[in-house]
Amino acid sequence: MSGKIKTNFTIFGGTGDLTYRKLIPALYNLYATKKITSDDRVVAIGRREYQLEEYHEIIKDWVSKYSRIKFDETTFHNFLKQVDYFKMDFTNLEEYKRLEAYYKQKEIENHIFYYAVAPSFFSVISDGIISISDCKNEKIIIEKPFGETLENANEISKKLEAC
Repeated sequence: MSGKIKTNFTIFGGTGDLTYRKLIPALYNLYATKKITSDDRVVAIGRREYQLEEYHEIIKDWVSKYSRIKFDETTFHNFLKQVDYFKMDFTNLEEYKRLEAYYKQKEIENHIFYYAVAPSFFSVISDGIISISDCKNEKIIIEKPFGETLENANEISKKLEAC
């Protein structure tokens, strides 16, 4: 890696079906086609007790099955150098201090946060992101309709705008 991270993709819900079937294979495709580089990083956040090597083995099967680009062992091995697994209970706001320390250690400042979780978690994750002091130029991606009522959707929207 060369110096500071250019773009960091943090995936909340890093062990879920959306991440395994769509997000990680899509990021592999971007890496294989040089749309993301060694200056970028992927951080999958999950609550499971995975070691990094174990997580890499799990995503290998998904990437080889769901990637648009033909799976290549060497390309995948290089892609893995940029993929971290961060065990965290993202519903516990105290845990965001550890995430903030991780970002500082890795010199990560430019963030894209992907909420690959149920909409009921959007507010607490947004509160956690707001608590991270060094987040600059962050972008949040959500894919789902959110909020079970108009009032709830407006509340979540205000939280997302505050990030």
